[in-house]
Amino acid sequence: MKIDKSTRDAFADQLAINTLVQKQVEARQNLFDKHWHFVSRLKSLESFALKVEAGICDANLTIDDFYACTVVVRNSTEIAAATKIIEDNFDVVNRRPPSPNKTKSRPTEFQFDDLRLYARLKPGYAGPTEIHNIIFEIQIKTFLQHAWGIATHDLTYKTDEVNWARFRVASQIRAMLEHAELSIERFESLASSSIISKEYQEYVDVHQIIVGLRDRFDASALPTDLHRLAKAISSALSILGVTVEECLVALDRDTEQGRGVQELNLSPYSIVIQSVLKNRQLDTDRLKSRMKRSNFQPIMLSKSVAVPDSLSPLLPKLIRLF
Repeated sequence: MKIDKSTRDAFADQLAINTLVQKQVEARQNLFDKHWHFVSRLKSLESFALKVEAGICDANLTIDDFYACTVVVRNSTEIAAATKIIEDNFDVVNRRPPSPNKTKSRPTEFQFDDLRLYARLKPGYAGPTEIHNIIFEIQIKTFLQHAWGIATHDLTYKTDEVNWARFRVASQIRAMLEHAELSIERFESLASSSIISKEYQEYVDVHQIIVGLRDRFDASALPTDLHRLAKAISSALSILGVTVEECLVALDRDTEQGRGVQELNLSPYSIVIQSVLKNRQLDTDRLKSRMKRSNFQPIMLSKSVAVPDSLSPLLPKLIRLF
């Protein structure tokens, strides 16, 4: 996957310090019960770039799960004990969900809500002073939750086949973990069942974008996680008021003029949005109205992208350059 230089630089800066954090946390695995399981990882460059382009970062392109680990306990009765060990040994600054006794999910929903603690190393840990400012993520799961995540993650997120039915099946599996093995084995047939074989426009658009990207870009220029890239593009198109079909026409036009997919120093996300900005006449009044919404999030875009002068008055509210 092609990645912008500014993103690569930000990744390199965070990789060095988070590697030190990882070593300190992994050295303390013995804090946990020997019957529990511990896994740890650092964000990959590709995953980091996709997250930045989706706007899941702060102004410095810092993300709070660059380094993340998971503590897997035997059952839900041990979650409190694991939480206490973490709170005693690390500086917990946030948790999701905020309270173990409350949820934002309706009883008919089965969304991902495993406990995630966001923590820092306490003073006294070895390493440079900056190491204590790094926030990292600690997930606490039961073995069944962990198994569900491993068994279903690639089926729903690491796939080019994006539709509402697939995500619905994954939620049903979570609601009946005792039938997980049978449900996962029959995953494809369940997803194609006439009961839930429905269209939801958001997923139709994302799927169209994935197909369009695969038809136009060389495979080596695209990430393995096309779903996340397509969602970021879909979100930007929604803000700009551009359909997927109009977007692909703009991309083809830019490519015919020697830019588009032939660009060497921009990521696929940047190439697509640049093509749209150059080749589509945007409704500025509509954009200004949309920007007034309290939940409005600006479009993330590399400084290397050529933004039309007509949009300059809307910066940085409409587009946040990085």
